[in-house]
Amino acid sequence: MNAQCRGTRMIERMTVEVFGNREKAARWLATWNAVLEGAPSALAATRDGRRQVYEELIRIYHGDFA
Repeated sequence: MNAQCRGTRMIERMTVEVFGNREKAARWLATWNAVLEGAPSALAATRDGRRQVYEELIRIYHGDFA
């Protein structure tokens, strides 16, 4: 398994944890996000994109929506 695949799986697991179930997580990953300026699932294709998505999930988890 390559690093990109591991990173993408980590993002998927974290998204489920943040949103509580796979359905909500999948919807968030597929929906255009103004903060990220794109859909999180598309951004997760690159290392920098995965970092941005990860950081946004941390902010959401901690309630920082600003």
